[in-house]
Amino acid sequence: MAQAFFWLFLLVYPFGQFSKVPQFFLPSEAKVFLTDIFLFLTLLSWVIFHKITGKKIRLPSLSQPILAFFCLAGFSLLANVFFMSFGESIIASLYLWRWLFYAGLYFFVYDFGFLLWPGLSIQDKLAKLLAQLGFVLALLGLIQYLVWPDLRALEFFDWDPHYFRVVSSFLDPGFTGLVLVFALVLIVSELIRKKKSKKKVWILSAKGVVVYLALALTYSRSSYLAYLTAAAIIGYFKKSIRFFLIALTILVLTIFVLPRGSGGEGVKLSRLASIEARIKNWHQSWVIFTDHPVWGVGYNRYRYVQRDYGFLGQNWQRTHAGAGADSSLLLVLATTGITGFFIYLWLWFRMFGLVLAGVKKGKKNDFCLAILAILASLWTHSFFLNSQFYPWVMIWVWLLMASVEVLKVDS
Repeated sequence: MAQAFFWLFLLVYPFGQFSKVPQFFLPSEAKVFLTDIFLFLTLLSWVIFHKITGKKIRLPSLSQPILAFFCLAGFSLLANVFFMSFGESIIASLYLWRWLFYAGLYFFVYDFGFLLWPGLSIQDKLAKLLAQLGFVLALLGLIQYLVWPDLRALEFFDWDPHYFRVVSSFLDPGFTGLVLVFALVLIVSELIRKKKSKKKVWILSAKGVVVYLALALTYSRSSYLAYLTAAAIIGYFKKSIRFFLIALTILVLTIFVLPRGSGGEGVKLSRLASIEARIKNWHQSWVIFTDHPVWGVGYNRYRYVQRDYGFLGQNWQRTHAGAGADSSLLLVLATTGITGFFIYLWLWFRMFGLVLAGVKKGKKNDFCLAILAILASLWTHSFFLNSQFYPWVMIWVWLLMASVEVLKVDS
């Protein structure tokens, strides 16, 4: 049963924001998606399977920092429980449980992967699967760009009024661009790693072109930086400055030929309004942190705190930017304080260490190098958006980290 729910979970992934579940009884600030539901059912079935069979759950190496951050974040929420209503505390705790459930993917695939792909390489299968999901996201984005380029009407539903930009099913060019970078890295890695027939090379190359075209049309500067970061990491470890220079040249040429005839502000890469808004957002996050430096305001009651500080308008419940900051690290600082921040850094230090060990020693070090490039690109991107806590990005991170764990065991 767990396998079936897991495949349903991946099946609804490309639907992004369109997989949102109608809110019959939840307040407007709480958003539940089909991915959340199918993931919960996957993990529940997995636990029940172990209860019935009596088999112990195998715990991977990142268990301790993951649970430590969850506990600290939970404590920070409890420490602030008297500053919010009962309903607000329930909604805030749902964000924390969601983070743990998505981290649960790492535990699930590590322990259960042999049943998902019996007798096959989990690393290869996951890489191909995720690359395919990214390709589908790119196709949906290009269709949206051609059929529905003017999304200004969505401002009524508190989305940014994007105009002639690829936003795909995430309805956001920044997050869409980052996942497309992830997919592009896996496609390029597969081209590098294996000797293939000309037919397979052409198919992979065509997919790479489609993904890159969609990435370019997001006009997302943070995604472009993530792309360059990934190229720099691969070039450095491959000892190939040429690889990075080719990637840089392609991006520069792309920027020169990108269409700008629509007249929309979003297609102007020199736009200043979004930079000013981001700096203002960073300042607000820093103010909240300095007022609550030790334990933070509680993970994740950030929307309610922004409301109380007057940082959100009258639509504070509906706005899609209310629950996060324009920097993942600033969000951690503001919601869990300096204590949670250091535990979170410990988690990421261990994650990077695990992947680096695979790059240096693993039998499939090119696969680990691709993951290292993805994690590095995520960190670059997360300085400008709350990427590290975006559900559809967390799915990539925890699935890939699980595959690294399996590779370490098999090495």
